[in-house]
Amino acid sequence: MWVALVTFALFQLPADADAAAGSVLLAPDVGLFDQFGYAPEYTRNVPAFDQDGRAYLRSRSSSGNRTSYVHTLVDGAWVRLDFLAALRAAYPTFAETVGGGGLRSDGLVFDREDRAYNPITVRLRDGSTRNALLVSWDHCRTWTVFKLPAGTFVTERRVGHNEIDGPPFLALWRRSGPPDVAGSQTNTLWVTQPRLEGRRLVLPPLVRVTDRCLGLSRDSGGASFAVTRAGTTWFVWSEAAARGGHGTPHYISSYDHAAGTTSRPLRLAVTPRRSDPHNKPGICLDTAGHLHVIAGGHGSPALYTRSLEPLSAALGWTAPTPVVSTGWVPAKDPTTQEGRQTYPAFVCDGRDVLHLVTRQWRRGVDDLHEGRGYGALVHQSCASQGAWTEPSVVVAGAHPGYAIFFHKLALDAEDRLFLSCSYQGGPGLTEDRALRSSLAVLGRTLLRPGKYRRRMLLVSDDAGASWRFAADADLDAPGRHARRALPAAAAERGDERVAAAPPDVGWEWVNPLPQGNQFTGMALAGRRFGWAVGTHGTVVRTTDAGLSWATQSVPTTADLFGVAAADARRAWIVGSSGEILRTTDGGRNWTPAPSGTTRDLFAVVAVSSRVVWAAGDRGTLLRSRDGGRTWVRRSSSTSRPLYGVAFAGRHGLICGEAGVLLSTHDNGLRWKGRRSLCSVRLFAVALCKDGRAAAVGEGGALVLSTDRGRTWRSVRTGIGETLRAVRLLPKGRAWAGGERTVLVRRPGRKGWRAARLPTPGPCGALAVARPDVVLAGGAGGALCR
Repeated sequence: MWVALVTFALFQLPADADAAAGSVLLAPDVGLFDQFGYAPEYTRNVPAFDQDGRAYLRSRSSSGNRTSYVHTLVDGAWVRLDFLAALRAAYPTFAETVGGGGLRSDGLVFDREDRAYNPITVRLRDGSTRNALLVSWDHCRTWTVFKLPAGTFVTERRVGHNEIDGPPFLALWRRSGPPDVAGSQTNTLWVTQPRLEGRRLVLPPLVRVTDRCLGLSRDSGGASFAVTRAGTTWFVWSEAAARGGHGTPHYISSYDHAAGTTSRPLRLAVTPRRSDPHNKPGICLDTAGHLHVIAGGHGSPALYTRSLEPLSAALGWTAPTPVVSTGWVPAKDPTTQEGRQTYPAFVCDGRDVLHLVTRQWRRGVDDLHEGRGYGALVHQSCASQGAWTEPSVVVAGAHPGYAIFFHKLALDAEDRLFLSCSYQGGPGLTEDRALRSSLAVLGRTLLRPGKYRRRMLLVSDDAGASWRFAADADLDAPGRHARRALPAAAAERGDERVAAAPPDVGWEWVNPLPQGNQFTGMALAGRRFGWAVGTHGTVVRTTDAGLSWATQSVPTTADLFGVAAADARRAWIVGSSGEILRTTDGGRNWTPAPSGTTRDLFAVVAVSSRVVWAAGDRGTLLRSRDGGRTWVRRSSSTSRPLYGVAFAGRHGLICGEAGVLLSTHDNGLRWKGRRSLCSVRLFAVALCKDGRAAAVGEGGALVLSTDRGRTWRSVRTGIGETLRAVRLLPKGRAWAGGERTVLVRRPGRKGWRAARLPTPGPCGALAVARPDVVLAGGAGGALCR
């Protein structure tokens, strides 16, 4: 039993602001309203269009996850058409939408009968996720929820001449094995073509395509992976390279709707960088039925190829050719240029002109950023059997250096191009990435503007020659049909026009607990003495195995993430901005120690009273041989955040971002990467003298080893919540702390048993006094025993 212990408008762009006519040149540290006066009523997202040419935009904010309604114009006013109520009715324990801002799905798909399809993933209160396809027969006024199989999924999108006559073609993938290289992934890919029978969705059997798919996420670029015509769908994907192979291969196959079968995969192109999931392909159809494929690269030219015969992937293809070879002047040879682009957004208009928008790295080819390298969204086009145009800048990043735009491209029946994008870049992005690592340890979201910042929707009336911010009139039907008024019944269901902002409300700070700072780490020295540390310089000590706790004064208010104890008197604490504290008198006095870094430190372990290791952000690894007085930087051979470190004798383990697992067997002289069977964050690792080891992380990830981390195997935990701490004892005893759960494994018993904690929120502090006494701490200053 666990007991809680209290403790944006249309405007004219300035002529002198353009690198090219109609470009949007973002200014540093200025929002779109202050710079351009852009503050529309509509949701700034990629639109979908019905047969009348009316735009529908699924809601999103800066959040990567949240979406809840569809925005459309009715009688000249923007109306919100809710779908969250339908999701809550279908899933009584609904908690939130997942990836609704654009990673998993970004908007609607209309078929030629004006039925709307809304692909969505939701998270339930227990942390598990569910996939659904919402269908509307009345222009998004009401929705029917149909449940889909588990995994990550995407659907076919309208990209010009594909024929969507019912539910869109579906691809679904699930992790099939360890990543081929760091940062990659390996998935089994299935496809199928759903159909409607009356008001019922029928899902034919999934057809397995490959076990080496790199995924088809739509986060940036979002080119359609599939196009359909005349009872056949052609689809493309990229794969992990074969053993000994190089680059990222791109494949195509076809799905026969009547037979429910797929053709043999055909390799179309190979782009640089081995097994890189950023290398995404896209496909379009032209009027005659020729298939057009872009094989996206990662900082390298995208490759373009076209089928030799209409409506066939099997009768030959043109040789893959780069679509760009300019834009970047190398420092070593300024007489040459290179093409560097990523993330294709790809459509084909009514004149059979292909349009491609990518992020391009540019340097030395214009006056922006004083010739320094920067990121921009660029547009290219290619007439039927013609050549690709040179890139023209659509949006230029506000800062030199890295930029990401999370862009999507749509096409209406009038051949207008609509480009949805946002912007992140510059110093703020670097700071946010460092902050994100520390907040991940705390189980919190980013306490700053979210993922999709400076969101905008641009439109081009001239095939991409110029761009402007979309006005309401651009998103209204072109006047061919009268607007349908919102039915009274829909208004009664809660659909509403956009309301004015509420008046300002006064707030005052209220702290409901005597100590409400989150606990992040805990360590015991023996069975009675120990410490727990947390945010805002929180340190508490126990001398009775957690029955009572006393606050200790420390010379910092930094967030503290880890603590290690050699005995009842000697202990070490690490925290944000390279903070290290040490005590030799049981915590009566805590002394700062120079760490030599300003990066966050997330974990610390005491090998002995003199040898101490600390690990942190961007691969930081420190060692002390004098009890923590001085620290030396050691190579970890990775730049990823490191969240956990453990030692048993001369053997040590480190875990971190993207499934990183490092091991040493010579007292830390050399660290070697190990396959961990997962690519999620691993927040904690434990190691016993008998060689048993465990690491835990996001999504209930648990990997085990019996040979001191030389090999690992994945274990199903039965929960979807993040695990943040793990402890092992001899004879098979083990504990892992989650969001509101502690998992327990006892000798002689199979599997792990979940014990609920009496307080909600992340549990990142965990310690074992003896097999029957376990301590846990986490959000809200809660300590449990």
